[in-house]
Amino acid sequence: MRWLKKKVGASGMIQLINFTVQDGSKILLDHLNLELQKPFKLGIMGESGSGKSTLAKALVRLIDPKLIIHGELRFKDLSIYHLDEKKLREIRKDQLKYLVQEPYFALNPYLKIRTQLKEAFKNPPTEADLIQSLNTVGLEDPLILNRYPYQLSGGQRQRIALLQALVSKPSVLIADEPTTALDPLLQKTILSLISGYTEKTQSSLVFISHDLEALVSMTDQIIVMYGGRIVERLLSKDLFTNAKHPYTQALVACVIKPGLDPTPIIQRADALSQGCPFAPFCPKATKLCFKEKPEFITDLACHHAHNPESCGVL
Repeated sequence: MRWLKKKVGASGMIQLINFTVQDGSKILLDHLNLELQKPFKLGIMGESGSGKSTLAKALVRLIDPKLIIHGELRFKDLSIYHLDEKKLREIRKDQLKYLVQEPYFALNPYLKIRTQLKEAFKNPPTEADLIQSLNTVGLEDPLILNRYPYQLSGGQRQRIALLQALVSKPSVLIADEPTTALDPLLQKTILSLISGYTEKTQSSLVFISHDLEALVSMTDQIIVMYGGRIVERLLSKDLFTNAKHPYTQALVACVIKPGLDPTPIIQRADALSQGCPFAPFCPKATKLCFKEKPEFITDLACHHAHNPESCGVL
């Protein structure tokens, strides 16, 4: 994986080039630049409202069509936001899969599981194929195929949603908080299934979670988002020991010190006309932070992280 700066001619599996999403005057994603080469395992972290899910949905063009898009998003040299609906459906079906937080809304309530699974396969499956696919996600009762989504438990629905994403053998799996509201044992099972699939097939993974330990175990690198911007990129193994950005450090401290009051950072950032969006909540901010928006340089978007003496607090 490498970040793009001004170089646009490089070709990666996924490229974001000055990619910006606006809702009127409100900026949801702010000039994101990155390139992901296959295979990659990318984690995305940040508090609610930081832009994680917006970015995940943007990767498969599932955001509200009324939103304003600037810049470019490319998948295998195809410009996602310039594709016709037919080509976009083909890519979503076979190559770029989005696993939603709540599988109940991803499954058609009027169709039996059998019908929905058949539609997910690239080629028409046999009955044996359907049963075997159930077994791969720990569902051993073939009668599940004859049930409707409302007749399944939350854990069963999550496994079916995951199975729908995996049977087409996608190049990239985008998992947006796939273990939300699941019990710890089932969380571990779902994560193991995702990890096992990506390892076996050498597929790429975009993994979004509030669970920092899961992010570290599931990914190779992590990007940290705040106020619609990427503020830090680091190796997953360095998250708990070598985070540089004050915002990343604060998030990690909330995990390492459970009694820490997170109020100073768990606030939605309003886009500032100028300056760093985290400046109002940053204990290391100076006047410069309020005046100039920091550029993303050497994996960081911070005026002082590269020069601790300049903030007078570090």
